[in-house]
This record gives sequence, C-alpha cells and structure tokens, in this order.
Amino acid sequence: MQYDRELLENLPYFNIYESIESYGFDLNSFMENGFGQFIQHTFLSDLIEFRKAYIVRDFIKVRFYAHKFKGSFS
Repeated sequence: MQYDRELLENLPYFNIYESIESYGFDLNSFMENGFGQFIQHTFLSDLIEFRKAYIVRDFIKVRFYAHKFKGSFS
C-alpha cells in the first residue's frame, strides 16, 4: 500500500517512516485494527508491565519499556 509522504512525515514533530524502520511500528496493523485497539492492547498493556517491573524493581525491564516509550514520544 502506498502512502502520501506529506501526511506521514512532519519533521521535527513526527516521522512515521522512521518509526517503521527504527522501532518496528506496524502501520498496516495500526490501520486495520484502529487507533483505539492500538492504544488499549499495545500502549496500555506496555504501561502496565512497565509499572509492574518498577514496583518489583526489575530495572532491566524498566529500562526496556522506558526505551520503548521514548520511541513513541521522541
């Protein structure tokens, strides 16, 4: 599927192509399942796991999720 590059890239605010290449963002699944399911099943579940890891002081997992979230917001 071909995408309009101007709609998916607005530097320095967002760059979908960098997210796909560098962070493994799956745009096709995102478009098929919708944004709500993406937030519920991916983002929120990762946030819950991040909090659990912090509570039990598993800092390796904390670091993993911190880097994963950084990719979402950087």
